[in-house]
Amino acid sequence: MKDVCIKTHTKAWGTCYFLSFLLYSLYYIGFNSKFDGILAGASIIVAMGIVDDIKELKPKTKLIFQIIAACVLILFGIKVNYITIPFLPGTGSFYIGWLGIPITILWVVGMTNAVNLIDGLDGLACGVCTISALSLFGVSIISGRITVGILSIILSGACVGFYIITLIQQVYLWEILVHSF
Repeated sequence: MKDVCIKTHTKAWGTCYFLSFLLYSLYYIGFNSKFDGILAGASIIVAMGIVDDIKELKPKTKLIFQIIAACVLILFGIKVNYITIPFLPGTGSFYIGWLGIPITILWVVGMTNAVNLIDGLDGLACGVCTISALSLFGVSIISGRITVGILSIILSGACVGFYIITLIQQVYLWEILVHSF
């Protein structure tokens, strides 16, 4: 009963989560070609999620949306260019050339589905995404990629905010359930 109530009340929160990330990102970063690509790709994934909430999509359709979102990133010049193996001598990085295109597609599809799969427990996906975003924030600041750092900290803030709202709603719904018996 509790899971059904939470799932029916929280379908629109993903859109709020995305809008908070979008508005803060536009405020702090503004428009530029790389961010426009991230925005376009994320918008495709969010649109797919909204449609999936209204009318359940088939897995093949979701996969097509995810591949399109990854291709949009690539068209905006956002792709994996280097792979770093920390145990190699020197920098440990090597250029992968055209292999960056299929690796980028696999990465976007894989990460989207990984987060979707762990979204069954309340707070698990938010927690994992927050930890990932904070880790990326640390690495980006150390490596001097300030824009990535800003996006990462905004993403972690949106995750924490989403988690707090989910937690409050869960407590509220649990109170209703307890008092109804």
